[in-house]
Parts: sequence; C-alpha cells; structure tokens
Amino acid sequence: MKTQFDKGLMAYEQTKRCPLCGELILANAVKCRFCKEFLEDNDGLPVSHHARRGPQRSSAAADRGAKKKDDDDFGLLTVTPSLWGLMGFFITAAMFLVVAWFLWSYSIGDLAQKLTPKVLDDRVVQQIDRYSDYVGIAAALLTVLIVILRIAQLKSIHYEVSPDRIEYARGIFSRKIDNMDMFRVTDIRMHRSLLDCLTGVGTVTLVTKDETDPFFDFEKVAGPKKLYDMIKIAALKADRKQGVVHLD
Repeated sequence: MKTQFDKGLMAYEQTKRCPLCGELILANAVKCRFCKEFLEDNDGLPVSHHARRGPQRSSAAADRGAKKKDDDDFGLLTVTPSLWGLMGFFITAAMFLVVAWFLWSYSIGDLAQKLTPKVLDDRVVQQIDRYSDYVGIAAALLTVLIVILRIAQLKSIHYEVSPDRIEYARGIFSRKIDNMDMFRVTDIRMHRSLLDCLTGVGTVTLVTKDETDPFFDFEKVAGPKKLYDMIKIAALKADRKQGVVHLD
C-alpha cells in the first residue's frame, strides 16, 4: 500500500493501484476516476460499470443458481413408464395381426389345393377355409386383448421419488404399494437398447439392501439419464445423512 502527501495539509491518505487501468487511486475508492470502472462487485471481483447497470446478468445468474438448487433438492418426482417402451411389443403384435388378417381374408383351402392337387376335394377345401377364418379371428382378438392388458399393466405402475425414499405402486385389479429408503441403494445401473435410444426411454435398475426388492427397476421411463443422476446424488446424500457406509 502506498501513501500520498495531501498538498501541505500534513495528512496522509492511503492509496492503491486500480486493478483495471493501473492508475493510483484512493484505497477506499469504489469506482476508478480514470477508467470509470467499479472495482468490485458483490462477489469481490472487478466488473464493468456498464454490466452493473443491466439486471439481465444477475437475473441469468440467479436463474442458473435456482436451477442448480432444483437439481440438487428436487423434492418429489413423479415417474411413470412411457408407452414408447412398448414399441418392440407393438411391432410384434402388428405382425400377428397381419398373419391373422391373412388367415381370415385369404382362401387357405384353395392354396392348399394348389399345393396338393388331386388330394383335397371341395368339401375339405371349404372346411379348411372355415377353420382358417376361425383361427384368424381368434388370433386377432387374442392379440388385441394382450396389447390392451400390457398397456394397462404398464400404465398402472407409478413411482414417486423423493430425496429420502422411493414409493411405487402397481397392479391392475389389485393395487400394491411399497416404499424403500434411499440410503438402502448400493448401486445404480441404466440399460437402453437400440430401440430405447431411438424412442428416448430406458430402464434404471437399483441394487439395494432391501430384502423385498434387492433389484428394483424403473421400467421404460422417459429421460432415464436425468432420473439416474438424481437418484445417484440423492443416494449419496442419504448415506451421509444417515451415516451409512456400504461394504462390499
């Protein structure tokens, strides 16, 4: 710190160099009289007086801080499986429906008669056609019924994730609700097939110390990476909060 004699008044004032322009200014100065810059902001860092006038910079920083806080303390997160996770199942069901339509609309008896000439008479051909119609209709109805049940089963699953525990409910005709403490989670995995990557879904698997669900799956959820990161952070915080150390 340097000193400057004040024009014969026998008083000394402490000075310092401006960190922006290097000119000599008073030690307690807030703004440099040479470069017109404020010497520090609220965080103790040099900042332009032009930036200090606009509230957009501080507002953006506040938004980033609020977003980071929301990511760390997410409160209660509700998750349900996505129907996109059944895309492979829907493709298989569509193939069965095509086969059922073929059996119902095409004359299987005539086809069999062409393949085996002079073996099948008209009466047998008519029976084959009639039975193939029955098989086609039954196959179509059964396929549609299985699709409806699979959709209902998937949408009946409901997860609620908080920083302290996981609660999950499932069941179509009878409802079953369980919960698991977050500190029981020992490992976390994520699996995504090629079709899952294309549809934006995935399965997050928790390895836990819970005797009821040692391997717990978040089945076919949208945005699985975000859920993976949230549970990973929440499990670490729950371990520190409870003083839990997982031993292999």
